[in-house]
Amino acid sequence: MKFFTLLAFLIPFLLPQTSMAEKSHPKNLTIEYLINPLGIDVAAPRFKWQISDIRTGASQTAYRICVGTDSTEVAKTVGKFWDSGITKSQQMLVVYDGKVPFAPFTRYYWTVQLWDQDGKKGKPSNVASFETGMI
Repeated sequence: MKFFTLLAFLIPFLLPQTSMAEKSHPKNLTIEYLINPLGIDVAAPRFKWQISDIRTGASQTAYRICVGTDSTEVAKTVGKFWDSGITKSQQMLVVYDGKVPFAPFTRYYWTVQLWDQDGKKGKPSNVASFETGMI
């Protein structure tokens, strides 16, 4: 019994330390309700995601979407094509509102980062992609 008590005490110190906000991240990214679609012909596509968070009552208070044509830059949250900036919203369905229209027959990469109910920045999502059609 003493062993299990000692083990329960030591586990938090033995496991890698990560903040709770780092456990909050977007998942299941879609464009027009499709995963990594090809041939999107919508001028203002809809970006959608879900929140992944282990905490009870977790919610999103803000998001930031980055879109670009270089997957490496997007993975570093550099959106040279479109950066929504930090947008205070619980919305997880966002319509593109950038100033520049998407080019036809082009592959774009995107990621989304969110802020949790405590206002702490979570880690960005994995990079997703979509390719435009004729538009």
